[in-house]
Amino acid sequence: MNLKPELLATLTSLGITGTELDTLKARMMFTVTSLEAQVSALNAQIATLTAQRDVARQELAVALITASKLVDAAAPEPEAGETEPVAALS
Repeated sequence: MNLKPELLATLTSLGITGTELDTLKARMMFTVTSLEAQVSALNAQIATLTAQRDVARQELAVALITASKLVDAAAPEPEAGETEPVAALS
């Protein structure tokens, strides 16, 4: 491993060998790779949940339209000569 002389001197004074540094580097790279895989998995889950949310929104919109049509169909028809109620003015 190529290290700056000051860092190499410090590690040597701490008793850390080049082999230990290589082992530490390998462990760190494994951890980074594992974290990258976890991030990718989370991104896939987010994409799936987003798609499910969009489908649910579409289904809700259709249900609201259907409910509105049912309410309109259930409303009594005004008798001849009657006018529809007018909403209060604000």
